[in-house]
Amino acid sequence: MRDRASCYPIRSRAAAITLAWLRALSLGLLGVMLASTPAGAKPFAYVTNAGSNTVSVIDTATNTVVATVPVGFLANGVAITPDGTRAYVSGIPISVIDTATNTVVATLPVSGGVGAIAPDGTRAYVTTGDNTISVIDTATNTVAATVPLGGSPGGVAITPDGTRAYVTISLGINGSVSVIDTATNTVVADVPFPVGFSPKRVAITPDGTRAYVTISLGINGSVSVIDTATNTVVANVRMGTENHPWGVAITPDGTQAYVVNGTGTGGLGTVSVIDTATNTVVANVRVGWEPFEVAITPDGTRAYVANSFRQTAFSGSVSVIDTATNTEVATVPVGTRAFGVAITPVTFACPLGQSLWKNRPDAWPVTSLTLGSQTYTQAELLTLFDTQPRGDASVILAHQLIAAKLNIANSSNPNPIRSAIADADKLLSQFFGKLPYNVATSSAIGQQMVNDANVLDRYNNGDLTPDCRP
Repeated sequence: MRDRASCYPIRSRAAAITLAWLRALSLGLLGVMLASTPAGAKPFAYVTNAGSNTVSVIDTATNTVVATVPVGFLANGVAITPDGTRAYVSGIPISVIDTATNTVVATLPVSGGVGAIAPDGTRAYVTTGDNTISVIDTATNTVAATVPLGGSPGGVAITPDGTRAYVTISLGINGSVSVIDTATNTVVADVPFPVGFSPKRVAITPDGTRAYVTISLGINGSVSVIDTATNTVVANVRMGTENHPWGVAITPDGTQAYVVNGTGTGGLGTVSVIDTATNTVVANVRVGWEPFEVAITPDGTRAYVANSFRQTAFSGSVSVIDTATNTEVATVPVGTRAFGVAITPVTFACPLGQSLWKNRPDAWPVTSLTLGSQTYTQAELLTLFDTQPRGDASVILAHQLIAAKLNIANSSNPNPIRSAIADADKLLSQFFGKLPYNVATSSAIGQQMVNDANVLDRYNNGDLTPDCRP
């Protein structure tokens, strides 16, 4: 639903009549749209336990284990289909879990590590012990192709458009990343690393332009950044002494990479957070003993880290990191030698325009919001909605910010506007008391407010969420 009825000014009587009709039509459809909007259920995290040969299923809403699924021997990696219906679990043999019933419904005719699943869900890429990648047809769970490689494969990541698979390769003291053309299942490029560099895992940014590869190098470690257009290394990010990077995951908005350091200083593991704009480490988070893999929730608010406790008498655990503060906010006990982790996708609700929210307060998912540093009741927010901007940039911004925050509370995808909302709140926090602040649109801060409002307006009208489902 696209709502342009809130734009200013109305330039003609005909336009006003048309927009009034659109308002009425929108109100009639709002109840239907809200009724069909997903309830905002949190995803589930699937954690492999290599020591107990099980998968722990964590409800991320409560951070509790809701199911334990027996699987094959040495269960380590796990990947989930884009529709969230199946989890492919590495091991001997590879197991396929139906996520609706949390039962194994198939096993594959090969053993190895499930590296990744294609964006369209039709193929799974499995690393084997004979220096090959097995390409699995997920409709039949049979081997559709075998890709020979120049060494032992480790991690696999597929570009968002599904055309290339990036595979980390180890061969003695040498390492590289092989690039596979997924249409022909042939290696079309190799990205070599210096002697002694041992690549482990790889993750690709949401825009497909960069691949982040974790590297172990003696007692040190680093992350190499590959430009996928040229397949060359364009940056190396040091992880520090005694850090051995393994797992890596990138936030849905592409702004940060979370890197698991298996054994940090003092014996416990850490997670290093890389700012992908500058390729610098901006935070380090202490987690459990010998962590391996990491996965990030679809809304980007949490990172789940599998702690193996491999050389101890303790069972494994999962550390839950708040990505806004980069602090550990929960620890979930799981099985023995926790290793891999993957999170089911969610379906985000489509955003609704501000006039829809303005005219249906009974449909609001919350009854208060914080704008800037001030908290407003629903009555105050409705008053702001009724306030004409008349050149006040703070009101223009408030209208769009209210609608955006209501949309997010109603399970719309927050990732496209995470930075715009943070900036909007920062701008409003510079003023004392509650809105309006009488900020001229021609002033410097007024122009910033209008710019943020324009971004939020595009979001509220669906321009930034083309893949949502009404």
